[in-house]
Amino acid sequence: MSNFIIGEDAFNAPTEAGGGNDVEWSKLNSGMSYKVRVFKNYTQAAMKFRNYGIFKVVNSFSAKNPSTKNANGFAESNLTPWDAATKYYTDLMFKAMDEKNAADEKKYKQEAGKYREKERFGVAFVDLDTGTPVHFDISPKQWGVIRTALQKYAANLGSIPFEIAKTGSGKDTVLSFMPIMTQLEPLTDKQQANFDKFNDVEFDPSVFAGFMYEIDEAEQTKLLVQAGFNVKLIGLTAPTDEGEAPATNDPFATGGGPIEVDDESLPF
Repeated sequence: MSNFIIGEDAFNAPTEAGGGNDVEWSKLNSGMSYKVRVFKNYTQAAMKFRNYGIFKVVNSFSAKNPSTKNANGFAESNLTPWDAATKYYTDLMFKAMDEKNAADEKKYKQEAGKYREKERFGVAFVDLDTGTPVHFDISPKQWGVIRTALQKYAANLGSIPFEIAKTGSGKDTVLSFMPIMTQLEPLTDKQQANFDKFNDVEFDPSVFAGFMYEIDEAEQTKLLVQAGFNVKLIGLTAPTDEGEAPATNDPFATGGGPIEVDDESLPF
């Protein structure tokens, strides 16, 4: 099973609630905005992919040998090490639910979400300030906002600039993608020149393939240790590089405990 689909298939793909090289994606943090132009072949300027990663701890990556998914998109066989870590905490979460232990249920839910493979979307536009393409790594919900606007204004995309922005924080982060009313907010001469420069330029969807960083099980295991997970708990052996701290039987021993995970990242 491929980790990603590109172009019109990605544009039209369903956004079930459940990559790439972090260095390559354009930053779109909360409080940031871009004035952009939509590519002429805008349905080709999209990618749907799945990856793992923990913000500020482990850069995003995809499995070289992806797990087999069920109809709901969740791993059911041929589990990767990260899938196995997710299952470990999911099983503990369900046990806590059965025992009506709300505190442990919440803790294990957060931990399962850290290691779970997530569905993401990539989308490309032209940055009107620089005159170069920008590529954003966004959630399915955020992609839905963009796709709805593109479909709504499809007949006039060649003449309308847009502003893409993020506001809020955590699970309250909101992405907006709105047409710019140029009669009220005119483009600068530079922005207009960059807009016009791309009148007949089409996006090359093969560019997205370079964003995918795929690694094997051995590297995934190293990254689990880096993230603080005790891989002995899922039957694996921790790397023995010089200076590597030995694993213990405490799943929180080196990981610093649970982190906040927004609801969109969780399957439960």
